[in-house]
Amino acid sequence: NLQVSEFTFRACLHHSRTKIDFFLVSKSLMKSVRGCNLGLSDHTPVGLSLWCLEDLGRRGRWRMNIALLKSDLLRKEIEQIIKEFLELNVGSVEATATLWDAAKAYLRGRLIAISSRVKKARVQKEELVKELERREPQGGGEEGLQELLEAKFELNSIYHEKAKYALFRLRQNQYESGEKAGKLLVSLVWRREVQKWIPAIRLESGDLATDPRDISGAFLSFYEQLYSSDVSPDPSAYGRFLAEVGIPRLTQSEREHLDAPIPAAEVHSAIHSMQQGKSP
Repeated sequence: NLQVSEFTFRACLHHSRTKIDFFLVSKSLMKSVRGCNLGLSDHTPVGLSLWCLEDLGRRGRWRMNIALLKSDLLRKEIEQIIKEFLELNVGSVEATATLWDAAKAYLRGRLIAISSRVKKARVQKEELVKELERREPQGGGEEGLQELLEAKFELNSIYHEKAKYALFRLRQNQYESGEKAGKLLVSLVWRREVQKWIPAIRLESGDLATDPRDISGAFLSFYEQLYSSDVSPDPSAYGRFLAEVGIPRLTQSEREHLDAPIPAAEVHSAIHSMQQGKSP
């Protein structure tokens, strides 16, 4: 945005700002750029949004944001909502299941509204920090700097809680889909397969092969040459070589001793000589 002066790094010690982070985008990708935004920190992260033409599919089912229950104010508000609903609707229907389904639907709507309100407050806090960041180069003074630091501290607390909830959801997904043949397992298997995949190989002629059949043929040719022998000896040479080695042979008494039944005392002694806690 040429109309607004924004920076990606601010040095508090020297009271200076610099632009050291950029996105380099090709002309063919310019039409897909949706926007480029700066994050909020001393070393500001730069985010690039692109239009995606792929079908992302439908959204998953709604899940309750349990992070709302960690706030004392929000937890009391939710308790009051449930209390008011039960006071107004208990006894209005005969079936308890109908009352319970209605309570879940009503509570879901109220929780979505509360989550939207919390998100809106976070967005407003981000806008406030951005506005204070813009004012500071114009000479906001010590009061403006103190207000900016306080707003950043509150925003960092919000980000911290958001990160904790994201980690909790990650552990929950791994717990629910750890050993099941679900999307998580398929994704992990696919990542391993991609790491083993060979997209291209350089042939002996110097050409780059990308066809899987050409790649397989190159590996086949390599291992055929690796394990093939350049020497083709005469079969009769094997007999002459073994005749000169002088391999020792067992006597008749040694053969009878090896073929004899194993005594029970020898088996008992072998078992007791084994290390404890180890399978035989």
